[in-house]
Amino acid sequence: MVWKQLTRNRKAKAHPHGFDVIIPNDGHEIVPLDCGVCGFLMKNYSDVITYRKSKCCSFCFMKWVDADPTSWDNGYRPSLEEIEEEKKKRASSPSIIVR
Repeated sequence: MVWKQLTRNRKAKAHPHGFDVIIPNDGHEIVPLDCGVCGFLMKNYSDVITYRKSKCCSFCFMKWVDADPTSWDNGYRPSLEEIEEEKKKRASSPSIIVR
C-alpha cells in the first residue's frame, strides 16, 4: 500500500494487521519498539532520549554506555553472553515493589 498524505506534514499507510502507521514527512528518526542491544521494549521517554544518543534503551545506556562512553563511541558492544546474563537479571527482578 502507498503512503497517503495527511495534514501537518504527516503521511499514513495501512498496516496489514489492521492499523494505520502515521509518520512525519520530514525524516524524523523513528525510535523502534525494542532496544537494539537487549531486545526489551522501550518503555518511556528516557529510552527515546538514550536511543537517539546511543541506539539503546536507558538501561543498556546506564549499564554499558555510561560505564565507558569512549569505547561505545569507538564501536564496543557487549557480547551475547553479557547481554543474556543482564536479561536474566532484569527478568528476575520485580517490575513493581509494593510496601
